[in-house]
Amino acid sequence: ERSKSGIKSKIPASEKFVVAAVAIFCE
Repeated sequence: ERSKSGIKSKIPASEKFVVAAVAIFCE
């Protein structure tokens, strides 16, 4: 996986929401 900081500035907000949901689900 790539650095989260780099992904945040590239992916749209909708994808950021999905990533956040997955991160919470994994935790």
